[in-house]
Amino acid sequence: SSDLPVSLRLDGRGGSLVITLHNGGAIAPELLPSVFTPFKRVRKGPATSASSGIGLGLYISHQIIQAHGGDIQVRSSSEDGTTFVVRLPRVCTPSASPSERADYDKGPRNR
Repeated sequence: SSDLPVSLRLDGRGGSLVITLHNGGAIAPELLPSVFTPFKRVRKGPATSASSGIGLGLYISHQIIQAHGGDIQVRSSSEDGTTFVVRLPRVCTPSASPSERADYDKGPRNR
């Protein structure tokens, strides 16, 4: 339901930033392994609840987080709701090759 409270917690101690996002809705246990799969739509709450989107939001989020050297995890139960935990390193270790990084460092006008 759209009126469930959402909480957001940030923790910047240590070598990483941890973002924890929690809400009261639950994702069915059998759907948890595929929540980051493209075009997979996950309904939270009763089977009759409306769901919108095309199933790319969590997939794109996952890809962006991984590109920054981080990870995202999800846990969900009917008792505790759903929690996403994102961990990002304080120092980015891009996956681009040295030549790609050098090209990027030149700026958009010099590429």
